[in-house]
Amino acid sequence: MTHCGLQAEYSFEAYFSRIIKYTAFQYPFGHMCPGSFPMTEKAQKRKENRNEFRVEVLEAFAALITAAFGLVAALAWNEAIKTTIDNFFDKSLEVTLGQFGALYFYAIIVTLIAVLFTIWIARASKKAKSLLVDEEDE
Repeated sequence: MTHCGLQAEYSFEAYFSRIIKYTAFQYPFGHMCPGSFPMTEKAQKRKENRNEFRVEVLEAFAALITAAFGLVAALAWNEAIKTTIDNFFDKSLEVTLGQFGALYFYAIIVTLIAVLFTIWIARASKKAKSLLVDEEDE
């Protein structure tokens, strides 16, 4: 059933209750179009607050995920540097050059992954935020 250009199925009771509820807003032909009623200021403010909250949550998640990747990279570098210093002052540890290389290789790979994911998260956050802001403008 199409009504006012919208595809919808409405019962007579639902349609009639909407007409009664919004009698002040009528179309030129004297009938009401369900779903086309103007938002009240309170509803508009609630929608804006909801979108602002979604943006804040999105920014917080992006910051937390970025911090987590930073922490993993920092711990990888911490282990590599700690092993180097311990081996420098305590010659009895017998850490081979291959083990040093593996620790530094791991730290570099984790850092690169953290940087790439941070860039990806920032782009995704920016895109999602722009979609929420565009939705708010409608």
